[in-house]
Amino acid sequence: MASPVKTEVGAGYAPFGHFLYKRPFNAPEDPRVDGPIDLYVIGHGQVLLRAASLFPEREIVTESYTSIGTADRPLIAAAVQIRDEARGLEPQRFITLIAAVDPAAQTVLHAAEVLRSDTAAETAPKKLTGSPAATAAAFSTETSTALPSRTFSFDAMNGAKLWESQGWIEGPVLGAVTVLKAGSGTQSDGKEPCEVAIDIEVATGKALHTLESASLGTPCPHIEVISIDNNGGSAQQAEKQKYVRITASTSEKQSTYEALTGQERTLPATVVAVDPHSDLVFPLGRVSDRNSQRVEPFGVLDTATGKPAWTLDAQKAYQLGATVRALYDGKVYLKTTDQEPVVDLATGKTISDNDPRYPIGAVDTWTYWSDGTLEKKF
Repeated sequence: MASPVKTEVGAGYAPFGHFLYKRPFNAPEDPRVDGPIDLYVIGHGQVLLRAASLFPEREIVTESYTSIGTADRPLIAAAVQIRDEARGLEPQRFITLIAAVDPAAQTVLHAAEVLRSDTAAETAPKKLTGSPAATAAAFSTETSTALPSRTFSFDAMNGAKLWESQGWIEGPVLGAVTVLKAGSGTQSDGKEPCEVAIDIEVATGKALHTLESASLGTPCPHIEVISIDNNGGSAQQAEKQKYVRITASTSEKQSTYEALTGQERTLPATVVAVDPHSDLVFPLGRVSDRNSQRVEPFGVLDTATGKPAWTLDAQKAYQLGATVRALYDGKVYLKTTDQEPVVDLATGKTISDNDPRYPIGAVDTWTYWSDGTLEKKF
């Protein structure tokens, strides 16, 4: 029997590594989910994972989930903080578990205690981020300088510690984390330390990119780490989180790089669409001021070369009321006043005048579309 090439999933999902998930309203948009997770497992269906069900004998304090494994064996990593109650003269203890979960079977394949403390803050896992091609998952124990911050990576299948680093995770991208840590020197107040941002591969601990905040200004400014998605702001769909932008609080300088390679990239100030399968991005895709009829350049940028890959005359874009719905596999999906055209960027030709749907993102060899269907790519 031939494998299915189309599956009706339903609208409202987002790519999540090897899965789809429904993001609760106002939930963080990055490669991990805090709290129970509503998944769609390809070939199986909808699954709700809860730590209370996975660890029924434990008192759950916090729970986070991220995608790990491979396309052939997709898994979920869970970082769960539990509380052991005080007994006799022994005080309560807070323990962090790292676990590999088979979501289709809702079964814990392996769980290990990796951190233990008498305070919740010291072991609470933050910014859990997985590897899309291994069973590694990284998290921080604190995301500020209020407490000594550490970042850890563990193999969820056996609990082995893979690496450890000073600092806390900012700008997570599935497969890599940017760790922000204190460097040498101080900021203008003479108290706050200078900061160093290091892009680290989750599975190996390899440093892919390093930036000293002092290079963004003198005295060194506070730096902000942002993952770039199709909204140009905080992280969203895991497979679109290709780029990380580092900005400085006291200067206009910034640095942008591709998270999974550490390669420096040229990105415009605003990014509204990212092609997950190429170096193409769409810088703006909207009219900036209709009252004065001022329009911004409308087109696709190649981040590897910094050069335009396709442009539409700005005035024509304004007259059409053109906006971008998606950039995917070398095609740009537009919406105008009356149509929804699709343009092949290789030829510059319109291959469809009115396509009512557009791709949301990729899940391994599948594409998830705006009408709620999954279709297999060939």
